[in-house]
Amino acid sequence: MKTCKVCGKKIPERLTYCSDECAEKDKAKTTSTLTKNSTFLSQWDKGHGSARRETNIKRVVEMFEKGISEEDIRYELSFLFRPSTVDDYLTLAKEYLRRKNR
Repeated sequence: MKTCKVCGKKIPERLTYCSDECAEKDKAKTTSTLTKNSTFLSQWDKGHGSARRETNIKRVVEMFEKGISEEDIRYELSFLFRPSTVDDYLTLAKEYLRRKNR
């Protein structure tokens, strides 16, 4: 058994939240936090493509370090980037963290 991410109630291992209400509360909180704390560079921003990519991956790493779930990061990035780019950023950020925490 583990606990609900929002209210702390005991729930089965396969779940993250105990109810739809808790899921919505967390999504609203996370989304507002993400929009305040993270700015990603798109193709229209100044800078060379690889520099923008590196900056964006660093921001994904920071989001993981703050405890934001992969699902929430994927949700925010889905508005800005193609699915393949989102997958690339997540994979590289997780690999960076894995190597950093050896």
